[in-house]
Amino acid sequence: MAKRRSKYISWDKAHKAWVARFGGLKKQSSLKWKVEHWLEQEKAKKEAEGWDASELPHNQRIDAIKALDVLPKGHTLEEAVRFFADHLARTTRVLTIADAIAEFLEAKKDASDTHKRDLATRLNRWRAVLDVEAPARPVSSVTSSELATFIQQFRGQNYTNWRTVFSNFFGWCLKTGASPYNPATELEIGKRKTQRPVIMTVSTFSDLLSKAFAQRRADVLAWLTLGGLCGLRPFEALRIHWSAVQWETNEVRIEPEISKTKRARIVPIQPSGLKWLRISFEFAGCPSEQVMPIESTWSNRWRRWREKNHDPRWWVGKDDVLRHSYGTYRAAILRNSHNVAEEMGTSVQMVRARYDAVVSPSVARHWWSISPTKP
Repeated sequence: MAKRRSKYISWDKAHKAWVARFGGLKKQSSLKWKVEHWLEQEKAKKEAEGWDASELPHNQRIDAIKALDVLPKGHTLEEAVRFFADHLARTTRVLTIADAIAEFLEAKKDASDTHKRDLATRLNRWRAVLDVEAPARPVSSVTSSELATFIQQFRGQNYTNWRTVFSNFFGWCLKTGASPYNPATELEIGKRKTQRPVIMTVSTFSDLLSKAFAQRRADVLAWLTLGGLCGLRPFEALRIHWSAVQWETNEVRIEPEISKTKRARIVPIQPSGLKWLRISFEFAGCPSEQVMPIESTWSNRWRRWREKNHDPRWWVGKDDVLRHSYGTYRAAILRNSHNVAEEMGTSVQMVRARYDAVVSPSVARHWWSISPTKP
């Protein structure tokens, strides 16, 4: 019956009604009555449910049923939705993209100058693209599809860096109430190719230490020693104080507030490193304050010193070459990725991918035997 009935019934979307078309149907009076009776039943059913409710897709009907199961008695779905919309409006700050970026960068004021410069450059470049289409747009309106469209122009590590910046920025927006969610979490994770970093040769490192020693440059000696013989990150070396050097136990203590991972760690100072660090400490007048000058001052000093004492072109893109050298030569001696990872404040996977089996122990022993000699 249902199959025969469907030949005479169709749904009129414009008028939201079932329409019966009988054509020359004369003899089949019983079928005509049954069709008209079914139409009356459907009409009564839809009027009881509400015509708009009857148009809801199946998945929305399921959502409504699930919502009713958790809704407290005495309340309606409309009340619940209105309450949520009001709560969202109250807890979400209305910030333009430009204002959100400015506040985010202000919140990062304690980060290194290099990190802050990278954040500002990338975010303002992205904002400039959006401002062409819709200036003064609220940051809460940015969608994951828009980010995906923008970021697809980048490849490899550059893509990963952009995704990280967006994740940090929108994570901050979510935390401060400027955005209801973090759209960067839906961006595809780029495939990261880990490459062996460039390291310094033993002869080059020895030559740099000898020149700094002959010139009685306490700052250069400390920089070379903390990076190449203690494995500190550049911004960790810039923030550390002489009080962090434990002369009695031959260790350097990295506090959580200056560490990239926000975890404390203790780095053992090797005998050669201890000698160079003591000389730097004595050249500086045995102070107790910060080991290095402020970042901007040191950046200029370090650049000028390299121009006079080494090929400045060699250093382009090698800001972490001292730390990478430490990891490579330390891994060759210890042959224990877990210990190297603990000393460097990184992961075991990173140590194995970057530093394991790069140089032989016989070569590494020369690195750790570089000691000061009288000029």
